[in-house]
Amino acid sequence: MKYLGTSEAVIAAVALAVLPAYWMSAGAEVAWSVRLPPLLLVCYILVQGALYWALKYRQYARGVALPLWLAGLFRFFRLSNVIALAVAAVALVFTFQRGAAATDLAWGAGLWAFAMLEHINYYHWQLMYDTRGALRRLRQTRRLRRPMLAEDILSAGKIDQVSAQQA
Repeated sequence: MKYLGTSEAVIAAVALAVLPAYWMSAGAEVAWSVRLPPLLLVCYILVQGALYWALKYRQYARGVALPLWLAGLFRFFRLSNVIALAVAAVALVFTFQRGAAATDLAWGAGLWAFAMLEHINYYHWQLMYDTRGALRRLRQTRRLRRPMLAEDILSAGKIDQVSAQQA
């Protein structure tokens, strides 16, 4: 788990540094309004993953519970992701209709798709399987799992309901 948090944070930081530098060095005009928002969205979602995995690692390494604020924060992240993905999709369609360059649209759409897949991977269905055990389970069940983050949000909601009923 520790490597997941670290790698997601590193990927977000590297992407923010490397991609704009690469785009500028290519020598062609860059439509920043098409490329930058999806890049920032990808990084925003990757940072969510880095935060979650750091907290999850802390839970296992120190034997402590996840923070009480985790479910509320990640519910906010989930909603903000959906809104940002929708706005970015509309913006991409709009720029396509206005005749933006194919290269800019390809970068924007590719980054948007990556952001969408990361959102799905954290909040809906686990898309990444990086251990033999996880791959074996996937082959046996032929079903995608619910991600650990989604499970933690769901279980926190059940705890909140029980607490409210007891009060």
